[in-house]
Amino acid sequence: MEPKVLSARKCQVVFFRLKEILQCHSMFQIALASRVAEWDSNEKIGDLFVASVGKTGNGPKSPGTS
Repeated sequence: MEPKVLSARKCQVVFFRLKEILQCHSMFQIALASRVAEWDSNEKIGDLFVASVGKTGNGPKSPGTS
């Protein structure tokens, strides 16, 4: 039997809210693909990133943090 790489507790910390993170990344990717499809001389993506991050700023902290 191989030793565990991470304890169950550390796995909880590392993968805390993984589904929510994936959902945020998926939504950002959709918005980014749309923006790139309409690329012009005014190329920018910072507003998409700020809007995406702004929605996630005040959620619960991960287990084991204060």
